[in-house]
Amino acid sequence: GHARAVNGLGALADIGTDRALMDLYAMSRKLKFKGLKTKAAEKVQQIADERNLTAEQLGDRLVPDLDLEPDGTMVLDYGARTFTVGFDEALSPFVRDESGKLRKNLPKPGQTDDEELAPASYKRFSALKKDARAIAADQIVRFEQAMIGQRRWTGAEFVEYFLDHPLIIHLVRRVVWGAYNDTGLVSTFRVAEDNTLATSDDDQYELPADTTIGIVHAIELAEETLAAWAEVLGD
Repeated sequence: GHARAVNGLGALADIGTDRALMDLYAMSRKLKFKGLKTKAAEKVQQIADERNLTAEQLGDRLVPDLDLEPDGTMVLDYGARTFTVGFDEALSPFVRDESGKLRKNLPKPGQTDDEELAPASYKRFSALKKDARAIAADQIVRFEQAMIGQRRWTGAEFVEYFLDHPLIIHLVRRVVWGAYNDTGLVSTFRVAEDNTLATSDDDQYELPADTTIGIVHAIELAEETLAAWAEVLGD
């Protein structure tokens, strides 16, 4: 079984699509079988080396956008009615109807709905839930590991792989980010609903020059600052 599984890892690497490599990357991080996990990590590192990237940088580039709109939503058309899909802090999708009413799930197509559009949209939502669930499990762990490992990104990387990503942006808005220099944490900020940067007082924030960006751990914050951010994120 192990030998066949190793062959499967090689097949994913040879397929080489973003989805195949994303699955391979996830296996390199969370497989329970140590030998297979090591083999997956070796494959990921090999692919990263070929692209002159670290394994973590490769992981940044492999997160699918699930065909979401730039604002992180998806509109599902039933013909006579439409529904807008959004995501919560765990990347679980929710639905709002045209009046803005929140629904836990997308309703099944009815007699007045378009015979082709409605079933296609319903099927698309089912696939979206499944894909988002798989991606969320991996990305939330990646965020936690980046925080604990004190990983840093440049401003350009932060914009490309976080601010401009229609799915990951939902996680990005729900954590505290920090600007760091060689001496440590310089200042903290969050990403507001309109994707601008804001302080804990909701003032506009501008990233200082010559700093990198990382996810702030609670132990880095003074008690007063921690309380302020807890209130903001609670709201």
